[in-house]
Amino acid sequence: MADKLTWFVCSYRFNGRTFAVHIEARDREEVTTRLRAIGVNACVNGELVLEGNLFPRFRLARLRRFIALALFGGTRP
Repeated sequence: MADKLTWFVCSYRFNGRTFAVHIEARDREEVTTRLRAIGVNACVNGELVLEGNLFPRFRLARLRRFIALALFGGTRP
């Protein structure tokens, strides 16, 4: 068993929606054991390598506006 703790991403479904949790463990088997211990039936997706907001909301709103202008015409504000 490795000494270093790593964050793992796990996903589960509830009421028709998918949610994700981060579990800190030494390896994949330990993650599965921890999930069973807390009673969560989740799938271990893999190690967390990057966390952050790659597409901030304000940029997406601007992008949607420009796409709408390109598709439906009009002038840019």
